[in-house]
Amino acid sequence: MEAQEKDKGVRCLSCGGDTNWVLPLDFENIAIFLLRFILFLGGVGVLFLQVSAGVSLLGGFFLIGALGLSGKLHKTRLLCKSCGASVTDRKLQWTHCRPSFGPIKSIPCLRRNNVPVARGVLARLMPSGLMTKFRIFYHRIMADANEEHSEARAIRHLKELEVLGSEQGLIELGARYSDGKGVKEDHEKAYRYFEKAASKNGKLRMYAEYNLGTMHLEGLFVPQDSAKAGEFFEKAAQKGYPPAQYNCGLALIDGWMGYEDYEAGVQWMEKAAAGGITEAQEALERLEKFNQ
Repeated sequence: MEAQEKDKGVRCLSCGGDTNWVLPLDFENIAIFLLRFILFLGGVGVLFLQVSAGVSLLGGFFLIGALGLSGKLHKTRLLCKSCGASVTDRKLQWTHCRPSFGPIKSIPCLRRNNVPVARGVLARLMPSGLMTKFRIFYHRIMADANEEHSEARAIRHLKELEVLGSEQGLIELGARYSDGKGVKEDHEKAYRYFEKAASKNGKLRMYAEYNLGTMHLEGLFVPQDSAKAGEFFEKAAQKGYPPAQYNCGLALIDGWMGYEDYEAGVQWMEKAAAGGITEAQEALERLEKFNQ
């Protein structure tokens, strides 16, 4: 029975997500960290700067022993991994934590089972839509901040964005799985992420459509289909995305979209060139020389 309950874990009442113990940055935890630091310096100082071996050595061992005992005094909070809901302050508890190099560290040990997690005070006071926007904003900042320093953390925040329904999270995850950046290359997952982002009909939809067109053009996960690729490029081009306008122009001029339309193709090329695509400007110059 205990094993079955342990497998169930602790689920959040707000979203049903899994939870984890963390160490909150509050006055008591900071005070404990400083106390441990003072005990450590005192113990080491007494051991190395002893005057009489009988008394000072004993004092040093006493301080080092107190340092070990104080490791059980960190205060922990139960948080939801998905939505960030937390228990109320009155449910904070003192618990033993694993050794760490700082006062803030996630500790997956000593989890209570079948304990519901109440919504945090901030989540209860703020409208659900505003709270979701706040969380999306937070995870976007954290994903960008960890882009160069920690791929794993950046991906973790991008997946949180996916849970929250953010277009940016879906598109960036699709790009990472497509290129194998920080994750194992998986074109099926990449296509699914781009497809989901395109279905949201948001401001970033054109990026997803462009990538879907590229995958159809190159035959990544889906069969190679130039006409289908052209459809996605045209959708993204109509939304003002210069790379898609360039590809759409090529498709119409060369006819691999399924039909030819030279004038429309040139117009798309001109828009792409105005958008900063140098290849489009070069293509227009070659077309002008060819028609002379």
